[in-house]
Amino acid sequence: GTITLGSPLSVRDDLKILGPGADRLAVSGGGTTRVFEISGTETDVRIDALTIADGMATVATVEGPTGPVTLGGGILNTGALLTLSNVTLVANQARALDGTSAAGGGVANVFGATLTVRACAFLDNRAIGPSAGGDSAGGAILNDAGSTLIVVDSEFTGNEATDGSKTASVGGAILNAGGGQATVRSSIFQDNVARGADGVPGRPATYGRGGAISSHRYSLVGADAGSTLTVS
Repeated sequence: GTITLGSPLSVRDDLKILGPGADRLAVSGGGTTRVFEISGTETDVRIDALTIADGMATVATVEGPTGPVTLGGGILNTGALLTLSNVTLVANQARALDGTSAAGGGVANVFGATLTVRACAFLDNRAIGPSAGGDSAGGAILNDAGSTLIVVDSEFTGNEATDGSKTASVGGAILNAGGGQATVRSSIFQDNVARGADGVPGRPATYGRGGAISSHRYSLVGADAGSTLTVS
């Protein structure tokens, strides 16, 4: 069945969640709230065999170098060690208000965090920019601000970074930025989209970059720094 939350589950201590199978149990944000908020540089979290669905982040999470950013519709991982195994993340959204950017529709992994993803599925997650004054990035995963991402044997289908109205939409499935270190192995990327805004009177259209994966130095949430991406 489905457990629907009224507010996020906040995790600040070591925790293991061993689910019965992603096809048997879902924890849902009900389209109104983020599902997990994980933080703490000493925090070690493992989530297995579970679906994380319909998370929603709409409030600005952090003030970035170019303005406020809304992060992590399904999971926000700030500085912690997080391992996901046999987890499905589906239909989670980071949705920006005007003047705010949105990033990490499924997971935002930021500020020195480490995220390991094994045998997971990211389906139809979205980072959605505002009608004016903000961008969108990392439809499934944002890895930013000196963080580490390892993805193995996983699937990314139908994820989107869309409607970035300030400059761009980048990384339909994954954005690796701001000194991030990302490794992707033996994984499938299908029908992911980075789509800019069409433009409105007085404002030019914006571009999309990296329908599946984008990797660059420009951070949404911290200092710019060279990033490394390895795909095999």
